[in-house]
Amino acid sequence: MLNLRVWLGLRLEELRNWSHLSRDGLAKLTGLDPRQIADYERYGVWPEPENLIKLADGLDIEIHEIFDFTETRKRSLLPLEERLAKRGHRSDRGRTRSSSMKPKNQ
Repeated sequence: MLNLRVWLGLRLEELRNWSHLSRDGLAKLTGLDPRQIADYERYGVWPEPENLIKLADGLDIEIHEIFDFTETRKRSLLPLEERLAKRGHRSDRGRTRSSSMKPKNQ
């Protein structure tokens, strides 16, 4: 069973795509950083309550609609593991640093 963070990420991505918005476009509407939106969608980072409100406003929906996973489940035509892999989701929930992000002294 998927945890709520993964479902939330899938749902946010779905709602953003339905709105024909890129992450940058949604970021401009919400005042959030596009990387924050990517973290919510891909890495299971839980948005702060005020950011959930901003996301709902940017998507022009009621906040409860973010948590309506009915359509998200119906649209799961691919096996879930394949969908998550396609999106770049990491099952270990960790994020590794790229070589460019490692401290210089290492």
